[in-house]
Amino acid sequence: MFKDDWDDGLNRSWWPTRPVAAGWRVPSPAEALLLGCRAWLRRTLLRRSRRDLLDLTDDQLRDIGVSRPDALREAHRSFHLD
Repeated sequence: MFKDDWDDGLNRSWWPTRPVAAGWRVPSPAEALLLGCRAWLRRTLLRRSRRDLLDLTDDQLRDIGVSRPDALREAHRSFHLD
């Protein structure tokens, strides 16, 4: 990494830089950002695919084995439930 001139005055000597007990470790800021982006993308795609069920006709829903009430229930589900 690079060293910048900005010092926030915090002592980070305790910050773990390698794996800790049970295989858990603290992610780097870049890894944390990537994980956040992946979670946001997953929620966005899930919400979009659920909302797409509302655009299908009854014949199309029957082809995939989903009833209209099931499609409505799935489309209005929160992504927090998955």
